[in-house]
Amino acid sequence: MTNTPHSFVGNVNLSHSTISVRELISRLAEPDKPVTDVDSPPIVIPSLQREFCWNQEKIEALFDSLLRGLPIGTLLLWNVEQEDSDADTEAKYQFIRHYANRSNFPTEEVDERTVCYHGRKTANTDWGCNYTFTLDGQQRLTSFLIGLRGSYYTHRKNKYTRNLRSYHRKFLCLNLLNDPHREPEDAQEYVFEFDFRKTDTIEYHPDDDQLWYPVRHAWNTEQPLYEATDLPEDVHGDEHVQTNIEANLTRLQEAIDAPQIPCEKISDMRNEDALELFIRRNKGGKQLSNSDIAFSLITVYWNKFGEGEDPKDVFESNAANLSDQFGTHSFGFGKGFLIRSLFYLDDERPSFEQNNLIPSKIESLEDVWDSNFFEALEVAFSLVSDEFGLTGKCVGSKTSLLPIIYYCKERIEDDDFTSYSDFSDADQRKMEYWVQLTVLTNLLDIDPPTTVAHKIRPLLTDASEFPIHAILEHYSDEVIPLKISPRDKDGHLLIDRLVKETDHSEATTLRNYLLTKLYDDRGVGTDYLIETDDKNEVSAIDIDHFFPASKLRNNESYLDNQELELDEDELKAVKTFCKENVNRFGNYTLLPQGVNQSKGQRDPEKWLTKHVDDIESVVGTHNLPETRPYSYNRYKDFLAAREPKLIEELESRLVLYEDIEAI
Repeated sequence: MTNTPHSFVGNVNLSHSTISVRELISRLAEPDKPVTDVDSPPIVIPSLQREFCWNQEKIEALFDSLLRGLPIGTLLLWNVEQEDSDADTEAKYQFIRHYANRSNFPTEEVDERTVCYHGRKTANTDWGCNYTFTLDGQQRLTSFLIGLRGSYYTHRKNKYTRNLRSYHRKFLCLNLLNDPHREPEDAQEYVFEFDFRKTDTIEYHPDDDQLWYPVRHAWNTEQPLYEATDLPEDVHGDEHVQTNIEANLTRLQEAIDAPQIPCEKISDMRNEDALELFIRRNKGGKQLSNSDIAFSLITVYWNKFGEGEDPKDVFESNAANLSDQFGTHSFGFGKGFLIRSLFYLDDERPSFEQNNLIPSKIESLEDVWDSNFFEALEVAFSLVSDEFGLTGKCVGSKTSLLPIIYYCKERIEDDDFTSYSDFSDADQRKMEYWVQLTVLTNLLDIDPPTTVAHKIRPLLTDASEFPIHAILEHYSDEVIPLKISPRDKDGHLLIDRLVKETDHSEATTLRNYLLTKLYDDRGVGTDYLIETDDKNEVSAIDIDHFFPASKLRNNESYLDNQELELDEDELKAVKTFCKENVNRFGNYTLLPQGVNQSKGQRDPEKWLTKHVDDIESVVGTHNLPETRPYSYNRYKDFLAAREPKLIEELESRLVLYEDIEAI
């Protein structure tokens, strides 16, 4: 470690040094390493820091920069003495060694490893030793720890997130066959080839010029890596290949052990000064969001955290409780949405604009938090998920639900409401109509959700019923139709047009909303309960093309090879229609994931006749038309018969403008 003399800036003691990655990583407080194992003052994360959020590509880029000797930025460390009682009120968090990239990763303990999405608070309340807060550099330090000593759990696409088998554990690896001396063609290209791979052993793929070395093998080796590494016996090559292997391993070892990470160390600093320094330091870059800054302000200016409550614990536990309640409907909650909601319920614009990021406005949010804030959230989301039957994938933005949350808070305060069932049926229909407006119309194209919610908030204050009529009047001068109706009349938005004239491959939220409304027992983004002989199992719901999309597109000339009994012109017309109408609303169904996997790419008629026990029930569940057989040359007839059935069903299930007008 190389040090420079201390200096003083104001009342802050400042020093500069250059430290090796090995020394830094050995000092990090982490779940599976007692603080007593750290020789120098342990490095911890203060609660004002945000969560770790780097993906694998960023970690790979960091290690490439490290091995190339490129600048990776100066770390900012706050050294705290034992007697510094002011700093000691700040909660201390551990670095994540084994990271899971989903907040609902099913378990924290996996084969005696602690796997985290959220950083964990240190178990020690009184260490009796000095320690160091990282004010800038948490993402880089965590990335070094994951790459050199840990692993990265990645969720497998379209797999159930609460199942451990839905994740791959991956390790950072370096390709030893890559030429470390080559010149990159552009500034964005890497010189050293890193990749996260699913094995912790050396992999040799001679046909691809790849020899993958797990970087974590280099951590416990004091000998020269090239001498200590047992390469596969079949690794052959000329002198140039062996030179590349040795050069890569040598550079990796040097990058870990050489003092090349610049650090600024400060001491004798108040919490408020640390917060100001943290914000100013991070606002110079693009990484820190204003929601992170808002949370950092909360950690300092809310009184409750001076009484022993820890900010991250409080926010994470409450967000986790909400996610547990409504996660089966694909609603997830984080500190950003909670803070945005606090601003809205405190009569401020629900955004992280600069005007909101001042101590006086941050302090007033504490009163909202301590009121009936969470009761309002629970009532509102219970109404949306249980009564309306909607999921997070049916709502374009949770921000669009803020007016309902605000209104629920008002009713709880004024009328002692405790459940959405306390609202009248008419009031529930009015709130559901508001949700429909935000999804089925172009209302949110006029302004962003935060602006729309802010504009109508005055209409909600002291309202004894949800003010849907006043909202419609407020937007009466807009040219977009807000009257959802089956009637073909000026200013009305026809459900027929929503079904037939929408590109449902692009308007996915609208598609999800309409599809969910068509089913009684399932929805896009819900967990589906399957009753088996032994136990109840939970399955995800898949959006299924009833006629497989690949076959409609005639992939691998599928339609050409079918015995459709059509002449050349007729076949051409069928292929053209099928290809152009793959994503018509009438071709969508919702299936439990297991059923969808069983159906696969089977033709509809073959699936029904050979794999379905109760065809009549399936036809009824999915509102299928009586136009069997369901063959590709009759696809046009299928859509022409099914879509009117779906439109009629939607007209009976959606809240229509005529219903609202009559209330």
